[in-house]
Amino acid sequence: MSATRNKKRRLPAAAAAPPRAQATIKLPPTVARLLAPVILVVATIAMFCWSWRTWPDVMVDFGRELYVPWQISDGEVLYRDLAYFNGPLSPYINSLWFRVFGVGLQTLAFANLAILGVLLYLWYALFTHIGSRVSATLACLVLIGSFAFARYTTIGNYNYICPYSHEATHGVTLAVASFYFLSRYVRGGQLTNVALCGLCVGLSALTKPEILLATLPAAALGVGLACRASVVRKASPLHTALVFLGAIVTPIFLAVALLSLAMPFTAAAAGTLGGWKWVLDSEITSLPFYTYSMGAQGAVKHLVVLLFMLFWYGLLLGIPAGIGLLVWRSRAAEQVAAVACFVVVVTALVMNFAKLPVSDAVAPLPLFMTLALAAAAILWRRNTDPETRGKLSLVLALALFALLMLAKILLYVRLGHYGFYLAMPATLLTIFALWEWVPRAIASSGGSGRMLRAALLAVLLVLVARCLDATRQKFAKLTVPVGSGADAFWADSRGTEVRRLLTEVVTLTPRDATLAVAPEGIMLNYLSRRRNPTPYISLMPVEMLMFGETNMLAAFREQPPDYLIITDQDLLDYGVQNFKISDDGYADLLATWFADHYRLIGELPTPAGLLHGILVEYVRPDPPPARSSEGAAAGESPTNK
Repeated sequence: MSATRNKKRRLPAAAAAPPRAQATIKLPPTVARLLAPVILVVATIAMFCWSWRTWPDVMVDFGRELYVPWQISDGEVLYRDLAYFNGPLSPYINSLWFRVFGVGLQTLAFANLAILGVLLYLWYALFTHIGSRVSATLACLVLIGSFAFARYTTIGNYNYICPYSHEATHGVTLAVASFYFLSRYVRGGQLTNVALCGLCVGLSALTKPEILLATLPAAALGVGLACRASVVRKASPLHTALVFLGAIVTPIFLAVALLSLAMPFTAAAAGTLGGWKWVLDSEITSLPFYTYSMGAQGAVKHLVVLLFMLFWYGLLLGIPAGIGLLVWRSRAAEQVAAVACFVVVVTALVMNFAKLPVSDAVAPLPLFMTLALAAAAILWRRNTDPETRGKLSLVLALALFALLMLAKILLYVRLGHYGFYLAMPATLLTIFALWEWVPRAIASSGGSGRMLRAALLAVLLVLVARCLDATRQKFAKLTVPVGSGADAFWADSRGTEVRRLLTEVVTLTPRDATLAVAPEGIMLNYLSRRRNPTPYISLMPVEMLMFGETNMLAAFREQPPDYLIITDQDLLDYGVQNFKISDDGYADLLATWFADHYRLIGELPTPAGLLHGILVEYVRPDPPPARSSEGAAAGESPTNK
């Protein structure tokens, strides 16, 4: 008996820890393998049904996501007939869905649900490779409950079913796919997976610039480190690098070539990579909307929030981790302490449920990702085992990707708004690290990580519940039905004004009439199926800076819409009040031309909503009088007559 005890004492703590971390209940292998996917599928379907037709915003952004692919499916060409500032991939993918399954919001909703399923599969596969099924399931459940269907702001669109920009959700899915193929390369060393990784990076270049800025350096780092650490190297580092870079540029050149069939090569190239022109444009990035989104406005306040959240996470997770380091290591003591930590944390959070921060809960993510990146780098350098180094290469790539994704909201990281896709990778990686890495580090020091895991489970359970409650409160305000059939959805009070304008358009204009909305409201074009004859479907300040007011005016002069809707939408986020209805407005040239060439029809609206839109009709100039035959024979002209 004493000899056995001596043997146990001589075992390193790190070697003795894993058996204690094993689950006490053993499931059959098939059940264990299928249980998590079934849970994730059920949770996704449940959230989809609960949030049914609450996803889009009635006026802001999402109308573009419907109108542009509808027009492409009808024969229009991006960049030639439709002014667009992102890459071409998403509009053409969505136009394909419309061609195959029919034009409708519902078509996009189900297509995006399928893409969300792909994203969940990719994350689950990645986390099971570098961690366990439990951490993978927890991370994916947080993605479903706090990101995919959530609504934290009055403006909708910040979800994975009806995103404000499909480039965001398509791009982040392609980015995660690149790391999925990187993980396959780590395991087998096949060059095909390097090519597929590079192909996904190249496709992400056809979405939004910030996606590529985060994905390219992270994937390149991962491929480089994995190439050095690969157990079975199938090609030289130079050959691997050439395959990776070749796969990246292939979809970019292919996109330019296909667009060149309908426009000059320079225009196709400028359109395909057009978003890069605006990334560092100071005139655009200095607008109040973008400085607020970044967090430059109120930076001190955001820092205080970050420190506040660090303090509470220190209490809720740091104390259980400390108990795990000190607790007497017997199975009974660990279980009792873990249950106690779970109960105490849940009780403390539930008692303050209504006060729990929702969007600000992820404020410390930049710090967490910096620590994760540093820890993974140290472990990679210290470890010589090729398999472990390969996994750490993947972790390093993911951590760098997650950190770079936060750059756009670095000083104001939140769940809502842009955080629905920018903060998502860092959130999932933080959960993974707290469930896998930190408990292992505690175990290697002779302690137990069960208390930390129990506390983390409690925090995630209550915070996700709080996210769902905040979403429920926003859903409760969506009481106005807008659209019909496959385009039906629920809107807030702004939907009343949109319905009024939609009724005016449908009843007062012919079915083949053309329509424009200033400054924003392409959703009205889509729902009424009235085309905008100009390439400029939005006259917002950002688009005006991008494309130029003189170009817009020229387009309206060349192809004036039959009808026009002008709203007094509040644009203070962009440094102006509205579209030249007040002295603080903008677009002098367009507003003056509209005033000279359009007349009011219908009834003046009552100030019942936020839009106050008015419908006006284009007044076509009278044709010049026809010359008589006598006058023509005498050589008279309209001038000398």
